[in-house]
Amino acid sequence: MSRDDELQHTTAERSIWTGRITALCGATAEAGEYEVIWFAPFGPRCSECKRLAKSDR
Repeated sequence: MSRDDELQHTTAERSIWTGRITALCGATAEAGEYEVIWFAPFGPRCSECKRLAKSDR
């Protein structure tokens, strides 16, 4: 989930101590390597995150 990665991921876990985020697909990013989007994501979404989010419903 670096800035070079244009895909929007779905957050699975976020550490309040370190700022590390783990997406449903397993991608991780450290604090400062990502931008948080609270509403509808803009741009292409990660297909694996979409698939995993649908399977959890």
